[in-house]
Amino acid sequence: MESSYAWDNLINHYADDLLTDGMFDMYNKQLTKNELALVAMALQPRAHRANLADALLAFLGADGIKIASRAVVAANATAFVFLGGDSHDREFRVQELALRCLVVRGRCNGVATVVGIATDKPKDGKTGYSSDIVYIHMPVWSEDDAANVDGIQRNLGYFRNTKWPN
Repeated sequence: MESSYAWDNLINHYADDLLTDGMFDMYNKQLTKNELALVAMALQPRAHRANLADALLAFLGADGIKIASRAVVAANATAFVFLGGDSHDREFRVQELALRCLVVRGRCNGVATVVGIATDKPKDGKTGYSSDIVYIHMPVWSEDDAANVDGIQRNLGYFRNTKWPN
């Protein structure tokens, strides 16, 4: 379970980023989606953290080089979506991540929360990277939501060939 510490380091990285950029406002007394995403990450049991870290590292490594995105179902009715993409258009990357999270929410029975993590995939000669995080919590799923996910998959192909757990 030593790999679970990589997940802890990711949580710390995002917390440092959010604190440094002033995205945490402790005087506001309202949680942001970024804070909720970190809470969902931190609430994962140690064994799930190890699985999540292993899945993310495999996705970012040579084994995942041709995979655009990966979904992992975890504890607490939560799933995670990893997206690799160039940071030249981060707004587009965040939109794609949100749509992929929505598909995972719709296709995974028992999942109400999805946290998406987008980052640049490692490239030779490239230093530095950017990352983005998305948080979706939808305890109620409607027929309109299901139709929306059908359209996303039909038109954009996100997770089209994925086998979903029951």
